Amino acid sequence: MLESLVSTGKSAEKYGRARNHTGSKYLGQRNFGSAETLANDILRDDPHNVPALKLRASIRIERAQLDAAVADLLDALTINRDRLTSFVVGNRL
Repeated sequence: MLESLVSTGKSAEKYGRARNHTGSKYLGQRNFGSAETLANDILRDDPHNVPALKLRASIRIERAQLDAAVADLLDALTINRDRLTSFVVGNRL
Protein backbone atom coordinates (compact mmCIF):
# COMPACT_ATOMS: atom_id res chain seq x y z
CA MET A 1 0.00 0.00 0.00
CA LEU A 2 2.74 2.49 0.92
CA GLU A 3 4.54 1.80 -2.35
CA SER A 4 1.55 3.12 -4.31
CA LEU A 5 2.25 6.63 -2.93
CA VAL A 6 5.70 6.94 -4.50
CA SER A 7 4.78 7.95 -8.07
CA THR A 8 4.83 11.79 -7.66
CA GLY A 9 6.79 14.23 -5.54
CA LYS A 10 3.84 15.00 -3.30
CA SER A 11 3.02 11.31 -3.06
CA ALA A 12 6.65 10.53 -2.24
CA GLU A 13 6.44 13.03 0.61
CA LYS A 14 3.28 11.31 1.90
CA TYR A 15 5.03 7.95 1.55
CA GLY A 16 7.92 9.23 3.67
CA ARG A 17 5.57 10.52 6.36
CA ALA A 18 3.65 7.23 6.31
CA ARG A 19 6.86 5.26 6.77
CA ASN A 20 7.90 7.42 9.72
CA HIS A 21 4.41 7.12 11.22
CA THR A 22 4.50 3.34 10.83
CA GLY A 23 7.89 3.22 12.55
CA SER A 24 6.51 5.26 15.44
CA LYS A 25 3.59 2.85 15.74
CA TYR A 26 6.03 -0.07 15.89
CA LEU A 27 7.95 1.73 18.61
CA GLY A 28 4.75 2.35 20.57
CA GLN A 29 3.99 -1.37 20.34
CA ARG A 30 7.54 -2.07 21.58
CA ASN A 31 8.22 -3.87 18.29
CA PHE A 32 11.78 -2.58 18.23
CA GLY A 33 13.02 -4.94 15.51
CA SER A 34 10.44 -3.79 12.96
CA ALA A 35 10.83 -0.15 13.99
CA GLU A 36 14.61 -0.30 13.63
CA THR A 37 14.43 -2.07 10.27
CA LEU A 38 12.06 0.59 8.97
CA ALA A 39 14.14 3.47 10.38
CA ASN A 40 17.27 2.03 8.77
CA ASP A 41 15.46 1.61 5.44
CA ILE A 42 14.28 5.23 5.58
CA LEU A 43 17.79 6.44 6.43
CA ARG A 44 19.30 4.38 3.62
CA ASP A 45 16.97 6.23 1.21
CA ASP A 46 17.36 9.62 2.92
CA PRO A 47 20.25 9.94 5.42
CA HIS A 48 18.99 13.41 6.40
CA ASN A 49 15.52 12.28 7.48
CA VAL A 50 15.27 13.83 10.94
CA PRO A 51 12.12 11.93 12.06
CA ALA A 52 13.84 8.63 11.18
CA LEU A 53 16.95 9.64 13.12
CA LYS A 54 14.72 10.55 16.07
CA LEU A 55 12.92 7.21 15.77
CA ARG A 56 16.17 5.26 15.67
CA ALA A 57 17.50 7.22 18.65
CA SER A 58 14.36 6.34 20.61
CA ILE A 59 14.82 2.67 19.78
CA ARG A 60 18.45 2.83 20.83
CA ILE A 61 17.52 4.51 24.12
CA GLU A 62 15.03 1.71 24.81
CA ARG A 63 17.83 -0.79 24.15
CA ALA A 64 20.29 1.15 26.36
CA GLN A 65 22.52 1.85 23.34
CA LEU A 66 23.12 5.36 24.57
CA ASP A 67 26.23 6.26 22.58
CA ALA A 68 24.50 5.31 19.33
CA ALA A 69 21.35 7.19 20.38
CA VAL A 70 23.37 10.32 21.12
CA ALA A 71 25.08 10.03 17.72
CA ASP A 72 21.68 9.89 15.98
CA LEU A 73 20.42 12.87 17.97
CA LEU A 74 23.53 14.91 17.19
CA ASP A 75 23.12 14.08 13.49
CA ALA A 76 19.48 15.16 13.64
CA LEU A 77 20.36 18.40 15.42
CA THR A 78 23.09 19.16 12.91
CA ILE A 79 20.62 18.67 10.06
CA ASN A 80 17.81 20.56 11.70
CA ARG A 81 19.30 23.24 13.94
CA ASP A 82 16.55 25.75 13.27
CA ARG A 83 13.94 23.47 14.78
CA LEU A 84 15.83 22.56 17.96
CA THR A 85 13.06 23.51 20.36
CA SER A 86 10.34 21.53 18.62
CA PHE A 87 12.68 18.57 18.25
CA VAL A 88 13.54 18.42 21.95
CA VAL A 89 9.94 18.95 23.06
CA GLY A 90 8.54 16.50 20.47
CA ASN A 91 6.55 13.34 21.10
CA ARG A 92 9.32 10.99 22.19
CA LEU A 93 12.34 13.08 23.01
